[in-house]
Amino acid sequence: MSKLLTKDQILAADRKKHEDIEVKEWGGTVRLQELSASDRDLWEAEAFTVAPDGASAKFNPKHARARLVVRCLVDETGRRLFTDDEVAALGSLSASTMQKLFNKARALNAITNSDIKELEGNSDAGPSAGGSSTSAKGSA
Repeated sequence: MSKLLTKDQILAADRKKHEDIEVKEWGGTVRLQELSASDRDLWEAEAFTVAPDGASAKFNPKHARARLVVRCLVDETGRRLFTDDEVAALGSLSASTMQKLFNKARALNAITNSDIKELEGNSDAGPSAGGSSTSAKGSA
């Protein structure tokens, strides 16, 4: 058994994964970075509207792709390129390009179709194992 980690060791060890994606339509490469747990929670809170009784949630399609991509696009130091206030601007860009980046961001953050169904309250299954899926099918 290995030694127990301290709080400082845990916080220093967390390195978010990233992936550089060539976007020919934009004439270059962008970097998508894995979300923090808090940023994923914020994205989920914006992506779903909870029913008044709290029993289910409904997917909110308004800027769905751009809301995730805006949180994942970073520069070489890991600093976000866009603020939350710029979601509509990013969402005004090509749908096919945004879908490509959305699919990559979903895979990088292990956001699966079963996660989406679970958040909507449409699944009897327990919490997702968090496996990644690259087949977004536009459902989120």
